[in-house]
Amino acid sequence: MPSLFPATTEPVTTQEVLLAAEKMDPAKRPRHQPTVKVLETVTERNEPVAEVCAHCGQAKSEIGSEKSKRFEYIASNDIRHEIFRPKFACPCGESGVSIAPAAASD
Repeated sequence: MPSLFPATTEPVTTQEVLLAAEKMDPAKRPRHQPTVKVLETVTERNEPVAEVCAHCGQAKSEIGSEKSKRFEYIASNDIRHEIFRPKFACPCGESGVSIAPAAASD
């Protein structure tokens, strides 16, 4: 039976190919916000008003939180304000999720 692949008489050779380095266009570079050197951190925790289920009267359990950051510059000091707003929900699942309202932006 004849072979499907013809026999090669010469050994396979490899060739090194050098490609020129691509220069990245400055307009296409990803832009990053400069990292701020934080000297002081003020942390706030805003609790929701309703911590009791309106449906069954049980205390709601914390199921997570939302976190936001605000940076402030005061006389050569950088201050980071972190505001945590915990989320509460009742184990019965009937009354939904309670969370404090978001702070107004300055």
